[in-house]
Amino acid sequence: MFRGTLWLGLIAILAVCPFHALHAGDEKSGDKKWQEAELKKLAGRWTTVRKEKEKDKVRTTQVDLEFADGKLSVTMNGSTYSAPPMVLVKQDKGPGRLDLGINPIYYSFVGEKLIVVGHILNRPFEGFDLSGEYKRSEQTK
Repeated sequence: MFRGTLWLGLIAILAVCPFHALHAGDEKSGDKKWQEAELKKLAGRWTTVRKEKEKDKVRTTQVDLEFADGKLSVTMNGSTYSAPPMVLVKQDKGPGRLDLGINPIYYSFVGEKLIVVGHILNRPFEGFDLSGEYKRSEQTK
């Protein structure tokens, strides 16, 4: 009885999968155009300056995000981290989402500024906090 139910479930899943695969190609072409448009908006170097107060000292850190060829590079304090290839996830409402395979990073454009919320890597002592307001940098590599 249990085996019969399992086989029936497997056959039902296999019957539905090809139908979904036929329509996936239609959605992908629209998604491809959307992704290309978003990558074009993100392309280039974005920069922000952070000021952190530690006891009586103020420490200034410049954070650069560089989007090129579907990848994100983060430069902070002279060290560069290259994130895994990013995947743009289309959101119906709200900010856009980048999936880097580790953590999602949310972004939105407000005028000429890029607002980012998220971080790379789960461990706070190893990761980069990317949250902040970035301006497009005139400087290029």
